[in-house]
Amino acid sequence: MEADYRPNVYASIFITLPLAALVLVLRLLARRTTRAGYGIDDWLAVVAFIGALAYSIDNLVFLFGFGLGRPLKDGPSHLTEEERLERSYLLIWLSSLTYTIGIGFAKFAILTFYWRLFKYSSSRIAIQAVLVLCVAWFIVRILLLTLSCMPTSAYWDLARRATHCHVTSNIYFFSTGLTHAVLDVVILVLPLIEVIKMHLPLGQKLAVIALFGFGALVCVLSILVIHNSFQYNGSSKEIALKIGYHGSLAAAECNLANVSGISHQPNIANLN
Repeated sequence: MEADYRPNVYASIFITLPLAALVLVLRLLARRTTRAGYGIDDWLAVVAFIGALAYSIDNLVFLFGFGLGRPLKDGPSHLTEEERLERSYLLIWLSSLTYTIGIGFAKFAILTFYWRLFKYSSSRIAIQAVLVLCVAWFIVRILLLTLSCMPTSAYWDLARRATHCHVTSNIYFFSTGLTHAVLDVVILVLPLIEVIKMHLPLGQKLAVIALFGFGALVCVLSILVIHNSFQYNGSSKEIALKIGYHGSLAAAECNLANVSGISHQPNIANLN
C-alpha cells in the first residue's frame, strides 16, 4: 500500500490552526480591556499568526491542487511530471518563507513580552541577548532562502535548478534548524528563575507548570521537524510525497508556537 500523508496534513492544520486563531482573538480581547492596552508583543503575535495562517494555506493549496502527501504519479492529471515538480518546489519555497515568518515572529512576541514583564530583573540582559540571536536567526534563514539560488526563481525552475542553486537542503536545515531548536529551549527556560522566585498558591504554580509544559510540546515538535528535515532529499522526484509528513509536523509546530506564545502572556502576567 502506497504512503498517503494527506490525513496527517488535514489533522494537523484543522486542529491546531483554529486553536491558534481562538487563542489570539481571546488574547486581543483581554488586552483591550486593560489600561495598558496593546503592546508591541501583541502586534508581533498578530504577525506571527499571519505567518502561521499563510503556511497552512500554502499547504492546503499544495494538498488540494498539486498532490501534497501523494506519489508524483497521483498528482494533478492536467500537468506533466515536470510541471508537477516545478509547482511542488515553488510551494515548498513559499512554505519555507511563511514558516520562517510564523516561527520567527512567535519568538519575537514571547521575548518582547518577557522584556515587558520582567522590568526590574537581571534576566533582562539574557532576554536582550536571546532576542538578538533570534533576529540573527531570522535574517540568516531569510537570506539563505532567497539567495540559495540565483536568481531565486531557479529554485523551482528545473531547467536552472541544478546549475543555479548552491546551498544544499542539508546546509540550509543544519544551519538554521538546530539553532532554531536551541533557541526554543532557551526561550522556554528563560523565565523559570523569575517564576520560581514568585510566592504563589499551589493552583497557580500548577498553572505555570502547565503553561511551560505546553511550550515544551512545541520544543518537541521542533526537534521532530528538524529530524525529518535531515531526511529530506531535495533532488527526489517524490518531493510532494516526502514533504507531506514534514508539512504536517511543521504546521502543528507553527500554529502551536503561536498558541504557546500568546497563551503564556495573560496568564503569567496575572501572577505578578
